[in-house]
Amino acid sequence: MQRFFSTRSNLSANTACLSAGVRCASSHPFFGKPPTLEMVNVTDEPANGFMARVVFKGGKIEFCHFPQLGARKSDPADPTPQFDLNARLYYRPSRKEFLEMLTVTSGKAAEAIITTPYGANIALKKTADGFSLSMQSPVDKEQPAKPNRNCDLHFNNHYAAALKNFLNFAVEKQFGFDRQNDQLQQNDRQHQNDRQNNRLQQNDRQNNRPQQNDRQNNRPQQNDRVQQNDRPKDAINNEQPAEPKKKNRKGKSKVAKDEKREAKKPEVKIDDLNDW
Repeated sequence: MQRFFSTRSNLSANTACLSAGVRCASSHPFFGKPPTLEMVNVTDEPANGFMARVVFKGGKIEFCHFPQLGARKSDPADPTPQFDLNARLYYRPSRKEFLEMLTVTSGKAAEAIITTPYGANIALKKTADGFSLSMQSPVDKEQPAKPNRNCDLHFNNHYAAALKNFLNFAVEKQFGFDRQNDQLQQNDRQHQNDRQNNRLQQNDRQNNRPQQNDRQNNRPQQNDRVQQNDRPKDAINNEQPAEPKKKNRKGKSKVAKDEKREAKKPEVKIDDLNDW
């Protein structure tokens, strides 16, 4: 049984799968994991089973191979690992080696033979159904007597399309072609948000204008001129202005002065009149 998984973070790995006509599941559902193409093959013969991963990590491509450990597990709750993580075969090509592999996936070359500084031999070949990747790495460079770790991976049909698109997306990331596009997209999103906020503020102002007009219309009109115009003209003509009180030089009215003088006159009693 062979399964294919892909995870999308910064690279569009799912786009690669969809273009190949394959439905992809996510081996790492958590956001922030590196983009990964994962191929799992579990068989009844442990020697033929494996799990392979192509990971974009730290701006570079990584190829990992894990052999099957023991027989196929029948119980999903069994904590025993299905693959031997300690026997991992790992290859991380340099930029030059990556470009050599890219010439094969793009159809410019039939094969790419690579020898790494630590003694690993890598061969990527174009086949009728896709691509074949062979990796041979020494276990310990200082002890050549130990057997090497070998693996042969076959990316056929939809696996070949997914690997090709995965490497193409990795080129944009390695050389930074995506940074300008990301900046332009971010600027476009910012402009759209600004326009939307301005539109909402304008709508709020328009919605508040009728309320202000209602307040002005509901204010009581206290205008003396309007009230005086409502009165008949005859009533206005018949009214005579009140005569102002006469004032002396000191500013006091004459009436108030007479009242004060009367208050100072002595009172005349009846007994006093009899004495006369």
